[in-house]
Amino acid sequence: VKIYVSMTTIPERLKNLQGRDAALARLTERLQVLGETAAVMYAAPVAVSGGVKGVGAGLDLAAPYMNAIAKATPKFGDGSAALASANKADKGVVDYLRKY
Repeated sequence: VKIYVSMTTIPERLKNLQGRDAALARLTERLQVLGETAAVMYAAPVAVSGGVKGVGAGLDLAAPYMNAIAKATPKFGDGSAALASANKADKGVVDYLRKY
């Protein structure tokens, strides 16, 4: 498969056009840039919002387990509080997953 690549840049190609062809090429170029800009401006907030929601959900699911780990320290005694907290976290995760 042969691929032919034009060595001329867009401004050079537009400079060589005359009249109606030049106007059409410039208008097409501007519409392409407008379309690309609109796509980026629409997609960027959606992608950032989805990422933030995903991180927030992950932190919400991980927080009860961090509580259980903290309660597993010798300060809290025999570890029964940690076990109860871990069981509560498991129930919370199951409830969260059932919701979706």
